[in-house]
Amino acid sequence: MENLNLDNPIFVYYLNVNNIPRQHVDQMCSEIKAQMAYGNITLWIVPCEKSRIECIYDGFSMKRSKIKRIYNAIEKMIDDPTLSQYKQEMRDILLDDIFEDVKE
Repeated sequence: MENLNLDNPIFVYYLNVNNIPRQHVDQMCSEIKAQMAYGNITLWIVPCEKSRIECIYDGFSMKRSKIKRIYNAIEKMIDDPTLSQYKQEMRDILLDDIFEDVKE
């Protein structure tokens, strides 16, 4: 078993296994793992009654990206006494969060 890398996002592939022989399910799992073999994500396959893919964890690297954006906004605040660039950057970060929630 591989170590869990929390820098990467975790996706769960819920695989419909209703009325499918075990051997075919094993083959399907192997094909999915081969197709989704990326070094920058973690994939878990879970048997269920309806197929879907869901991101259950964004990954720590995504959070670092947001921290860096906030840091850059603070740097702009230092350089701009009117705070207009800082306000715009923070507005963009908040809008990104709102649209991300809408997608889910």
